[in-house]
Amino acid sequence: MLGNSGAFAIGSNCGNGSAQMAEVGRQLRALLPGRVIMLKPNAGDPVLKDGTTCYTESDQDFGHRFDVLKALHPLILGGCCGTDAAHIHEFRTRIDQMIRDE
Repeated sequence: MLGNSGAFAIGSNCGNGSAQMAEVGRQLRALLPGRVIMLKPNAGDPVLKDGTTCYTESDQDFGHRFDVLKALHPLILGGCCGTDAAHIHEFRTRIDQMIRDE
């Protein structure tokens, strides 16, 4: 079983945008209640445009999913393929607000 692997954290990254990663996170949380999970979504789904891989999720869209992902209580929450400083800034802004509100 996944929870018996001895790993400190179990998570998912790459291949999924933040909307799909929320579902992956729900499944991990259901399988691993009380355990450490990591979620690092892509900036949307990869698409090939003029021979270049592009990602479909804006930094604002990425940031709007923060609350959904945060509700799954990951210890590690970040970004994978296609994310850049603007995407991570969206998460950081929400984290800072969360800390101020506590």
